[in-house]
Amino acid sequence: TGGASGLGQHGSMSRHEMRNVLFARGSSFIRGARIASPTGNIDIAPTILRLLGISSGVAMDGRVLREALAGGKPVGWQTRAHTARRELAGGVYRQRIQVSSVGNARYVDEGSGGLE
Repeated sequence: TGGASGLGQHGSMSRHEMRNVLFARGSSFIRGARIASPTGNIDIAPTILRLLGISSGVAMDGRVLREALAGGKPVGWQTRAHTARRELAGGVYRQRIQVSSVGNARYVDEGSGGLE
């Protein structure tokens, strides 16, 4: 508690908490690349399994991070913001969530809400 609004708190949906960093090294990855496409922790297992040549045998929610692999190409993605509002006795409560998608994979980029 006590942090400035919009800078994140443990467990919030601030963009400062939703964005993470992953470092990967080895001949299977593009050297010195900074990948800007939406990704998440859920993509790590499918990517590692692909590198090892192992089939999971089941559908996985994550995707292979092909754009980070040697010989990989950038991927396209779309970002949409969704909003909602509700009138209350004390004012209007507004919520916003931003979601990016790469193919069928969806990623929550950030979210916020508050009483106005």
